[in-house]
Amino acid sequence: MAALRISVPYQWLYDFLATDGVKLLSWEEGAPDQADLDETDLLVLPVHTLDKHPRFPYVTAALANEVIARSRARLVQLLSVGHEGLVSPSVPIANAEGVMEGPTAEHAVTLLLSSMRSLPDFAASQGNATWHNFTSPGLIGKSVALLGYGGVGSAIDQRLRNFDCHVTRFASRARTTADTVVHALSALDAGWLGTFDAVVLALPSTPATRKLVDPAFLAAMKENAVLVNVGRGVVVDTEALVEHAAKGHIRAAVDVVDPEPLPADHPLWSTPNITITPHVGGNTDAVAPALTDLILRQARRLQDGEPVLNRLEDSASDHWAG
Repeated sequence: MAALRISVPYQWLYDFLATDGVKLLSWEEGAPDQADLDETDLLVLPVHTLDKHPRFPYVTAALANEVIARSRARLVQLLSVGHEGLVSPSVPIANAEGVMEGPTAEHAVTLLLSSMRSLPDFAASQGNATWHNFTSPGLIGKSVALLGYGGVGSAIDQRLRNFDCHVTRFASRARTTADTVVHALSALDAGWLGTFDAVVLALPSTPATRKLVDPAFLAAMKENAVLVNVGRGVVVDTEALVEHAAKGHIRAAVDVVDPEPLPADHPLWSTPNITITPHVGGNTDAVAPALTDLILRQARRLQDGEPVLNRLEDSASDHWAG
């Protein structure tokens, strides 16, 4: 049987795959040529975003939808877990579940620990050649609200169990397992929110979560509490975050922001008590080999007539844009 024809959007992914039938498609000037799409069995999409003017390697959800609609591929493979903004496709589509969760959880815990141990303040002191010795809150014994309990949220929870902190979990719906209680987000009122030393966001972008962290949410947070966001930037009201961090009510460490990428003149850059990383939660050395392995496994399943992995329409929890 002839090798499947796989089209990928990035040079690094092309180099990692290094197998017969792989073609590098150009997305930097817009949609790939129709002839290339017609010759593709497994179409790997670039990472898409809801931002209307992204810079490559990101593309708009609108462009992704256009290409999916024109594709004759047997499978469209995402390089992300989330698929916000994509419409229900006429071809099978799969996400990258199982690849990004660990690295993103690692980054969330890094941001949380960095804030709780005051590393940004020590870095500032180092920049000023100042030996400033003071006590940090730390994470041991602290209470953490974890909002979002999908793949990333559960991976964060697993890692936090080693830090002797008290984690309370929230998700869109309440559920209980043998060793975990997850509360409904709707149960998190202002009084309960004010008891947490840290709030970690691992939420997708849905109508229910957009600007969930609004002025009232931030005002209800405990004085000097830490907000960490590794989910979606639109979950947080950016103007309200600037206001509350600037006056010292809370601290924040965010890997995702709204808008994204953050313009150079945006006030969030210079707001005190905020640490920003540029959406790099999944960017580690472990990701490229894992994505390569996933794509090759998908290709083998297509060739062998087996069900593909992570097919989105097989999950009742998936919500398409239209």
